[in-house]
Amino acid sequence: MSMKHLLTPFFLVSVFFTMCRCSLPFLSRTEEELTILSYNVQNIFDAVDNGTEYHEYDPSEGDWDELLYHLRLLNLSEVIKASVKGGPDVIALQEVENLHVAEDLVSNYLKGMGYEDLCVTAEDGSAVQIGFISRVPFESVLIHDLFTEDYSTLRPALEVKLTLGSESLYILNNHWKSRLGGALKTEGQRILSAQMVKSRIDCIQKSDADAKIVVLGDFNENYDEYLRTGKAYTTALFPVTEYSETECGDSLVLLTGDADTKGSGALYEPWFQYRGKGEGGSYYYDGNWETLDHCLIGDNLLSKSGLRYSSFTVVTLPFILSREGIPLHWDKVKGTGYSDHLPLLLTLYED
Repeated sequence: MSMKHLLTPFFLVSVFFTMCRCSLPFLSRTEEELTILSYNVQNIFDAVDNGTEYHEYDPSEGDWDELLYHLRLLNLSEVIKASVKGGPDVIALQEVENLHVAEDLVSNYLKGMGYEDLCVTAEDGSAVQIGFISRVPFESVLIHDLFTEDYSTLRPALEVKLTLGSESLYILNNHWKSRLGGALKTEGQRILSAQMVKSRIDCIQKSDADAKIVVLGDFNENYDEYLRTGKAYTTALFPVTEYSETECGDSLVLLTGDADTKGSGALYEPWFQYRGKGEGGSYYYDGNWETLDHCLIGDNLLSKSGLRYSSFTVVTLPFILSREGIPLHWDKVKGTGYSDHLPLLLTLYED
């Protein structure tokens, strides 16, 4: 089943995607809270030669094997289990090779934790995908692809819909274009991805005005990117500091990069408050902390009743940090480490 929406200047295609429901005993979660972990896991490939692997992870080359693959899964499971008591309810992953990786993770290393629903994109020609693992059943799964004449291979967004009591929660997982080649040169592609997500949010809100929405993942863009550039050019995440319709008015961002929208469709960006407390980031590069990973939330999650925003934090478990306090990235030669990104944990509260 598919839907196609004609947009300007690009196309958005949404399709239902198959999900795998494993037969695992259900572990009940805390009724008052829903925890969501978003984690760029730094290129986890299985030990099968699929022809799309990065060279260093091609098992036919002899440098990548079953032992190293399962060591990576074991390390990832340790982070997931320690991130929150009982493990998060929903896990959004970036940079996994395929559904097989998610299945192996759950069946071998997260067994008995209630993760029954899995979904991972299967983008042709792409080495890494995005996916979800959840103990809350998926009501629907959609993939949103971006097609343009100039950018035909932009990464998709993966959407799952969850039902919590009488409320619907939509979570969109993203992995936007990297900054390789320069932030300015690649910004246009991130803007297109942001516009695609904004268009999907508009569609959701037209059909369900009360829907709760979370947009997360690795955006390869800082929360204050526009300010970091000296306001030299438009960025995909555009700060909305001049609008203060809510008490969080100075912590809103637009996904359109268009200031003329007057704040319409703005999402709450927790990084504003988090960094305001003097905290670091989720990615460390060239001696500086960056905030490339995000958990944006719709304004109705800031309400005082029903499902609502509770907290946001960067997961800084001691064992995933180096002595210098930066992410202990995976080192294939040594067979040690976790990821060059730190996970984000979003907690929602429900009455």
